[in-house]
Amino acid sequence: ATVSVLYCVQRGGMADLLPTDLGFGAPRTCHVGNITSDTVVCVLLSHWDTVRGPTMMLSLGGEEENLDDEVKTFLGRFALLSAVGSSSDDCDGIRFTSFPELKVGVTSVLFKASLLHSKNKEHTVQYCLNIVVPEPKIDRYVYLSASTNDRLTWLVKHLQRTIAKNASLQPLVDSFTEMLQPFLQHLDIWMVSILRPDMHISQTLFGKELSTKAEKEFLAAVLSAHLRCHQRTIVRGTSSSQINVWIRTLVLASSPDVWQFANLLPEAEDTASTSAGSVDCDEVEADLKASKYTYTPDLYIQGLLLSQPLNDFDVQLSRFPSCCVNIDNQTILTCQPLNNYSVMRTHNMNAGTPNSSPVGPFEVTSNKSAVCIRHMVQVLYQMHPSLRAGFVMEWRRWYYRHAAAMVHHVHRVTFDVNRDAVHNESFNSPVPSTDPRSVATSLASVPGAPSPPPEKNTPTYLTPEQTKTMKTLLELPTDEDLNVVLSAAESLCRGTYSKVCGDPVHVADIAAIMRAIGVG
Repeated sequence: ATVSVLYCVQRGGMADLLPTDLGFGAPRTCHVGNITSDTVVCVLLSHWDTVRGPTMMLSLGGEEENLDDEVKTFLGRFALLSAVGSSSDDCDGIRFTSFPELKVGVTSVLFKASLLHSKNKEHTVQYCLNIVVPEPKIDRYVYLSASTNDRLTWLVKHLQRTIAKNASLQPLVDSFTEMLQPFLQHLDIWMVSILRPDMHISQTLFGKELSTKAEKEFLAAVLSAHLRCHQRTIVRGTSSSQINVWIRTLVLASSPDVWQFANLLPEAEDTASTSAGSVDCDEVEADLKASKYTYTPDLYIQGLLLSQPLNDFDVQLSRFPSCCVNIDNQTILTCQPLNNYSVMRTHNMNAGTPNSSPVGPFEVTSNKSAVCIRHMVQVLYQMHPSLRAGFVMEWRRWYYRHAAAMVHHVHRVTFDVNRDAVHNESFNSPVPSTDPRSVATSLASVPGAPSPPPEKNTPTYLTPEQTKTMKTLLELPTDEDLNVVLSAAESLCRGTYSKVCGDPVHVADIAAIMRAIGVG
């Protein structure tokens, strides 16, 4: 009833008396534009007007858009109408809705933004960003929801900052489309980055003979860095065929998910097999320099020629740290560990600028490898080539069995600690610990320290002694072996990494408090 009354008031002309374009009497016609995308039908932005209710602000149509204005208006208002009268939790977040009758699926991002009224009074307005995808591509789009939702979250944060700075529509449109187009380009590549499952081991380094010890050591170091960086690797070189050999090798040693989210570079031989005439290799290498084959965030494994740039800010768009392998000079660059990388990424993405450090997100690492991977490579090349594919699959099962055992062990240890903290109340003041990962429960005994939250809600991390015990139980002789298995454990159960290594934000806060009160 409220919506109907407001709509009738708007029809009477009172909306024309309200001053701004971004939520207070916006013009009745929304901005219409175009986007370049093979995946998205259209992008819609709407807001809850104080007089008219749900109002379309922006409509960007794709090249093959076939929706009329009434359908787009319905899609743009649908999420806002469903959020009206709901709890505050339903007014923010990302949701996906399928419309079989319209043969489309819509990702709706509900968010709020504050803007200044003409009298310099701040008002909060409800907005909704809609990404419309055609029905044939919904399955693949939903499979990519983790990456797409992450990018949409950062896109909305940029929108909120832009809305707070501008009270008119055109600056918002210009800034938003500038940020939207790179996301659409990456989405188009994600949709088609699927490797064929009939890959043969002869197409990888596992099916070839490595003559020197240095080649085997470099292969073991690359596999260690690849698995330690959560199976995210950029292979760089001057030959696309050699890059693809390394990509297939890494894919064969990775989880099945990697097959669904990796990319090969085009090769002159592949082009020649599908063409009647001769193919110039120089032309194929020139095509590789096109924007389609530049770095794409969030792909598990991808190739990149040394002649192509690698922007630090683009690397930080990935949700997980990556490693960069140069197969020509045999060097390996890795990002910071996951807990530190997440903090750095959040800080830089919120600021909207790349890292100011001259080295960027990567740091040079020595070509060290895990003992378990060195042993695997050593045994592999003692086998006949026909037996190696089965051995790699069996080693991969061993790898994920250890990761599952680590998840179980960490859960059991942290659960026991939390259970004891809740049910056992001690009247004796504990001795403060100087370990920043274990001082959270000892701060209450220090005079003048702030009161910690209830212990049953405090994050629990493994102590160094518990981590050492876990390494012994899982037969992981070095820290490199621990980090390699830990990355797979994180993919099986989110949060395992922080429980083992500690949340860097929490650890830094605790350490700062301890220094302030003179403990540790």
